[in-house]
Parts: sequence; structure tokens; C-alpha cells
Amino acid sequence: MISNKQMKNIMLGALALMIVGCNATKEYPYNAVRVGETGADAMTVDLAPVMTAQAKMPELTVGTGSFEHGLANAGLGKSLTANVPLVAVDVPVPSVTVGPEKLNATVGAENSVTIGSLTVGQDLPSIGIGTDVNKEKVFDLSLKGGVGITLPLISLYVPWPTLDTGDDTEE
Repeated sequence: MISNKQMKNIMLGALALMIVGCNATKEYPYNAVRVGETGADAMTVDLAPVMTAQAKMPELTVGTGSFEHGLANAGLGKSLTANVPLVAVDVPVPSVTVGPEKLNATVGAENSVTIGSLTVGQDLPSIGIGTDVNKEKVFDLSLKGGVGITLPLISLYVPWPTLDTGDDTEE
């Protein structure tokens, strides 16, 4: 059985390792542990023209690199993010497309329906909660590219729907 003193020493040792870092990463001593690579594919399924699916690799950071996004935050947008002191996680939203190129529906961070050369789409709204949302302003209302509101420790952004007629005019 582990005594309280032994458990305390184990926890202090683990905390020291997280703060100082280890030689297993390129960012020594920036991150003690970093699992996943930003933008790397974790899974791709290609059953075209019936269905395609893609999921990016989640990322876990343990160490001082978790402070990149503030002290304590949670968010949902193109990915689900959360961080507390010394630990951060980022899980990108996967996407699935059903149907051939000119007649399909896509569900994920960027949702759309395509019929012929017409595509109607809507990106996922994003919400942020925590210390990172008030970097620039404490109170804000924006209509640029969508409707956005920022309040102390909370931000919400709902992008405008998109319409693409497929007319590529290059001069």
C-alpha cells in the first residue's frame, strides 16, 4: 500500500516533470508531452462516389505549452478545445460527405449541400469560454462575416451562410 507521503512525492515528481519537460519533444522544455501533430490525418475513408470521411488527429499537450491559449478555456468551433494549467486538448471536428461530386451533402465543421454547380453551406458556430476570449476586447458586437458577440469570459460567433454558384471567372 502506498502511504500518503509516498503519493505526495510521486505527485510532486510528476508535476516537476510536466513543468521542466522531457527530452522526448522538439520544444524542450516547452512541452513535457505532446501527442498528435497539428493538421495530420487520423482517419480517412474514401468510398467515392458514395461516401468520404475524414478526421484529423487530436492533439494533447502536457506542459507549459498549454498556456498558448490562456489560463483556462473551453471552446467549440472547427474543433473542441479545452485547457487548464499544464494540460491542453484539441479535437478537430470530423467531416463526412455523402454523394457524388455534383450531388452531395457534407456534415462537419463546414456543412454544405451541393446540387449541380450550386453549393449552399453553413460553417459551425463557434463558442469560447475562459480567459482567452477577452484578449482584444471585453465587450464587442460584430457583423463581419457573421454575427459575433463578446462578453467577459464568453464569446459567440455565428457565420453567415454561403452560396456558391460555381462560376469561376478568371481574367
